[in-house]
Amino acid sequence: MADESIPPGYPELPPDLVEVLVRAHSFAFLTVQPLFWYPNDPVPQELMTRFGLTYEALTAYTHHTDAESLALALVDEAPSYTYYALAAQQVLQTPVLLPPLQAMRKEQAPEADNWDEFLDLMMHTLEAFVQVSSLVAAGGDRELADATLLVQRGEITGLFTRLEHTLRPDPMVLERPSVKPTMSWVLSAGDRCAASMALRLPQALIPLADTRFTQLLRQMPRLQMHETVFLQLRLDALPDSDDPVSATLDVSDDELLLLWQGTELGLMAMYAAITPYGTWEDWLLHHPLAPGEPEPALRRQSAEERAKQHAEVCDDLLSFSKRLQEYLGPAHAGWPAAQVEIMALRESI
Repeated sequence: MADESIPPGYPELPPDLVEVLVRAHSFAFLTVQPLFWYPNDPVPQELMTRFGLTYEALTAYTHHTDAESLALALVDEAPSYTYYALAAQQVLQTPVLLPPLQAMRKEQAPEADNWDEFLDLMMHTLEAFVQVSSLVAAGGDRELADATLLVQRGEITGLFTRLEHTLRPDPMVLERPSVKPTMSWVLSAGDRCAASMALRLPQALIPLADTRFTQLLRQMPRLQMHETVFLQLRLDALPDSDDPVSATLDVSDDELLLLWQGTELGLMAMYAAITPYGTWEDWLLHHPLAPGEPEPALRRQSAEERAKQHAEVCDDLLSFSKRLQEYLGPAHAGWPAAQVEIMALRESI
């Protein structure tokens, strides 16, 4: 039976395929994201300017986790998805980029020891992503999809071959000391949404403008990508569940401070004019799209839908921030300094 929430003309995705594509999203983000730790290097620059693969776009892609959003995205955002998966495959075939991925894998799943098997799983899952997105982009015409895909593979392979000498792993990732979680936090579905926003938003906001706000944000040690990425990987690795309590995240006290600062930043982004177009939502609605950049889902929503989503996101952030603050409070050694940083950020708006 067709999903009535998906408009006519959009692909119907079997549940098993949805599961594969969601996993492919996770693998693509895991592999392509490290390139943006050096956003001014030649490869990420070309990925942004030629193919629309900005860090903001990568973050948006990870939000498509159900049949409806995947079906809409595969049509509305093609061929960006195809380039995204192809770039991820190229990263996995570039030796200099593999050590940071292995380090992140070890952080995400310390018990996993067969890297070659995991690499093979990622490559095959990403290839399913490539095949589905290219076929959808071609309107179901397999011959056209194959011909177009041949060109697209050549574009991405040529980019990495031509500029491979400019690629570099991040030494800070390889040398990062292991974090020892000190407690287990049970996360509701709303907590998970708030935590994900808290971890991803700092890197999305920093490149948008050179203001006192972004300068201070860039200097906040806990909200640097080198800190947020590992916690984000552990968050993404938690199993989905229909139960109201969806997962348990093992964290350290300092990571809880990171999450608190990130949720406070999220609330500022939802209410204050911190981007060139106003709030974070204003930016998503009105900023000019780069060539190939997918249209943010927010632009397809009605005013009523946007208002409802705004209220839900703000409620999740407020609830999670309050819970973190009640746990941490003045007794935590890092709390006063973390508060001072957030107060300075607010005063810069």
